[in-house]
Amino acid sequence: MIDNLYQPIGGLMTHPDKLSQAPGDPEYNIYSARLGDLNNVNLFKGRNFDFPMHMDGAGGDIDADAAQLKAKAETLERYCSCVYQNDQFIYATANDVY
Repeated sequence: MIDNLYQPIGGLMTHPDKLSQAPGDPEYNIYSARLGDLNNVNLFKGRNFDFPMHMDGAGGDIDADAAQLKAKAETLERYCSCVYQNDQFIYATANDVY
């Protein structure tokens, strides 16, 4: 299901890319997927003071497939943490809530 979220054009994220390792480092797969500039999404306009809002997510594992899945999930989590509207929040003191 998560694989449907990345596409070459118009998808939510890029396909995870394997990050390079320094010579001599133990074999450990680290992948990163990018969301691109979220300021291009109307809901996000101005949330980053009009600076580009580039985000990505990374995942690592000994197993390459698991590392890619973790990168996709982390990228999706970052996107979801940005998707809100201010009127969804209740502003109150702790005493007012309980």
